[in-house]
Amino acid sequence: MSSGKILPRRQAVPVLYTRGTHYEVGFDMGRTFGSMIKNFLILSKPLNETYLPLYQSPKGRQIYNETLGSVKDSFPQYIRELEGVADGAEVEFHKRLLGHTEDALTETLNHYYFVVAHVISDKPQGKYNVKEEHFMSLCYAGHLPGYTMSQNHHGLVFSINTISAELLRSGKTPRHFITRALLATSNVDDAFRVLKDAGVGAADACSVNFTFLADPRQMCYNVEVAPSPERKNESHLNIKEIPLGEHNYHDQANELMIDSSISRMRTFGAYKPPMSEQDVRHMLGDVSGGEYCVWRENRRCDEVVKTIAVGIFDLSGRTVSLYSDNPSETEPHCRLPLLFK
Repeated sequence: MSSGKILPRRQAVPVLYTRGTHYEVGFDMGRTFGSMIKNFLILSKPLNETYLPLYQSPKGRQIYNETLGSVKDSFPQYIRELEGVADGAEVEFHKRLLGHTEDALTETLNHYYFVVAHVISDKPQGKYNVKEEHFMSLCYAGHLPGYTMSQNHHGLVFSINTISAELLRSGKTPRHFITRALLATSNVDDAFRVLKDAGVGAADACSVNFTFLADPRQMCYNVEVAPSPERKNESHLNIKEIPLGEHNYHDQANELMIDSSISRMRTFGAYKPPMSEQDVRHMLGDVSGGEYCVWRENRRCDEVVKTIAVGIFDLSGRTVSLYSDNPSETEPHCRLPLLFK
């Protein structure tokens, strides 16, 4: 039974291995983590105080239906995946779809899991005609995989930062579906094609950091994805190349995010460039930044945003280490091998 309680940080990273169709993989996630998903729906203030009331209004229902129709045209398989999650967890489908709006708020703490999924379809699916996907991804409870930290069997490794777009577009592709589609890509050009989303374009914004382990250029990329300011039927992309071995910090776009980014940039600027995994762990666990620390958890007040988990991808060792607590003070809960064909 779901109580709607906010629990102290748990020392656990649940991991699910699943294989099947999109619906079956979604159903397994929903059935396995149903209690967590229901609890998250109860706790989510944006969902209950903003998006559900908006959904009940004529304008809100119009936006919902336009966006759902657009996603069904481009990615019907991911709608089936979400329907599987909803059925497995025994929750209403529209609350799962509406829930794909806010991330990493305090109520997200303890409401996530790590999924290793092998999706097999009998015929090509969606606008990119995908038949097979094999990936691992940290998922917020009930959400599609792909919107946090992820890796696939083609050697793609990526992480996502939410950024705030100045304008949002109804009837376009929500960022969670774009990043879900990214999980099926097999090379750099394929990834850029998915992020561009020609014919539709992004409804909102995010920043993607990615690389392919087999990329002959040995390059990492930071791509800011946003709705087209010229109202074109494609995403607006701002691409930055980062040679492998160098480092990059990401900036943000609204007032709360800007203040946090300035503080974190100042903290990172005091460090020498990281040379080892231990250096990275110390940087990601830094709590010296005052109100906006790198590791966000102030036990003395109710913060809007908290760091819920950390994943460190070792591209040389080909592993991912998962932490539910400060990585500078704790050991990883697990270290999983990356996937390869």
